[in-house]
Parts: sequence; structure tokens; C-alpha cells
Amino acid sequence: MVAAAAMIEDGEFDTLRAERHGGWSAPAAQAMLEPAASLDAIAKRVADEKINPKPRSGRQEFFENLLNRDL
Repeated sequence: MVAAAAMIEDGEFDTLRAERHGGWSAPAAQAMLEPAASLDAIAKRVADEKINPKPRSGRQEFFENLLNRDL
């Protein structure tokens, strides 16, 4: 419990998580999460807007090390 409290108080994990997932607060991203959203509509938007995201590191190991640091 002490390690969890320290991690919350430190704020580093929350900051990094917000950076990593910040794009999901955009209106277009939120629209994809709506119950009425369809895969066809999402595919059409991707094709129409020529969306071609580049892979980027999820920094999984970094996050794991950050979480394990205080244990």
C-alpha cells in the first residue's frame, strides 16, 4: 500500500499515461468509442482521410519498470 501511495503522490505514472493515451480524448477518437460506431464507418474514415499511422513504441517495459521501482 505504501508503494501505491508513493506512486500516486509522485504523479509520474499519471503524467506518462496521459501523454500515451491523450489522443483518445479527441472528438474523432471518442466517436469510435460510441456504441453506434461501426467498423465500416471507421474504415471509411481511414480510407477517406488517408490515415496511415506510424508504429510507435508503447514503452511497455518502461512502464513496467516504473511500476516495479517502488515495490
